[in-house]
Amino acid sequence: MDDKDLRLEKLKWLSEQSKLNKQYQEAIAIRDRAKINIINAQQEQVDAQLELVNSQIVRGSIVAPFAGVVVSGDLNQRLGSAV
Repeated sequence: MDDKDLRLEKLKWLSEQSKLNKQYQEAIAIRDRAKINIINAQQEQVDAQLELVNSQIVRGSIVAPFAGVVVSGDLNQRLGSAV
């Protein structure tokens, strides 16, 4: 499964998380309790979104119980050749 979109979404939420951390530090510096509470709620939302995206990425990967190579097509014609 192509998880490029999920990885981009994960990067979006990680950047949002770092932006909120910066805003949180600024709010602590000026001791604005209301802004601190709002940012805490926003951080919880971002954490939930990150957890969701991470679980979607994990569910989108297929892991076999043994090592191997996935091949397709009729390989009888390729006997003896490099694969």
